[in-house]
Amino acid sequence: MKVYPIHPFADSVQCCLFCADLRYCAPIVKSRSVPAQASTCPCGRLNTYETCCGVFHAGTPAPTPEDLMRSRYTAYVLQLGPYLLDTWASQTRPPQMDFAEDGGIKWLGLEVKRAYVEGERGVVEFVARYKVAGRAHRMHETSRFTREADGRWYYVDGEVEGA
Repeated sequence: MKVYPIHPFADSVQCCLFCADLRYCAPIVKSRSVPAQASTCPCGRLNTYETCCGVFHAGTPAPTPEDLMRSRYTAYVLQLGPYLLDTWASQTRPPQMDFAEDGGIKWLGLEVKRAYVEGERGVVEFVARYKVAGRAHRMHETSRFTREADGRWYYVDGEVEGA
């Protein structure tokens, strides 16, 4: 079982990661290593990080493509490059993850539109909201996943709407 280090957050106080509106939720103080225990997971589910994506980041295989996609979104939020690489199908995996080139992305939330499995293949359509240099953006992607011989799900690739 692999355990991945979790990098500190860029800022110390912000709104919750999925609503991004200080009028509707209380600001949470983020720890220097993982989301506060009482906060919801960055993936948008109402569970705590420890009982949601933290389980997968600690080494438990994601049971569905949607679970894997949510854990990968959270890994982007937390800049967990090794986890992202380990859950990427070998035929499409980049050689490395470099968050220094991400332009200062601040991930704001995730909405899963649909998810389904057909045999050893899965599809997850989602919208991820983020900010770069104070400007809001949306990434609408349909991702493909495969279950390999080891029984684990892996991200293969995605088609980004409008790209």
